[in-house]
Amino acid sequence: MRRRGMIKTIGVLAAAIVVTGFVMYVIVQPTVGWPDESRRQVHPAGFSIVKPDGWEQHATFTSAGQPADGFKFLPAKAVGSPGYFNLTRLTVPVTEADRNAKGYTPTTFADQPAWEKLAEHTFTKEHSRSLIFERDGQWFEISIRRPDSEPFIAGVWRAYAESFKIEPVKTLATTLPATLPVSQP
Repeated sequence: MRRRGMIKTIGVLAAAIVVTGFVMYVIVQPTVGWPDESRRQVHPAGFSIVKPDGWEQHATFTSAGQPADGFKFLPAKAVGSPGYFNLTRLTVPVTEADRNAKGYTPTTFADQPAWEKLAEHTFTKEHSRSLIFERDGQWFEISIRRPDSEPFIAGVWRAYAESFKIEPVKTLATTLPATLPVSQP
């Protein structure tokens, strides 16, 4: 009789350990390391960014249901509300009135003007940062949203944002030498 009670206790403890392990896995998602150029994602329009290790690219859509112009990354083994890391080329310039209305504050990004917004989302228990800026006449937004259970390592996420690059798109007209012979019909 005593042995049966001990076996039952061991079984309950083993089940509690398994459940606790699963809950900890869901709550404490693995942290992200520093950016590595081997994970750079290049958009056909010429802008690029390094995706976090262990994250996957997902399709994004505008509020009108059209494909968004950019990248959306989610943790590969996401459970629940894992957050995201986005780079989006905006379709319209962001005015000073828009920035002020949405709570953006001036900052610098890659030694140029930018605007940043920090937010706490109490309902979803998440925190986010959003950075908007203009480069080469185009407006971009880089945003990160993570669960409150994961400490926000600002330096790491800023390094991912700083991995942003924009280069001219190479087309046939820009890659051929200027001295090609012209054939006559």
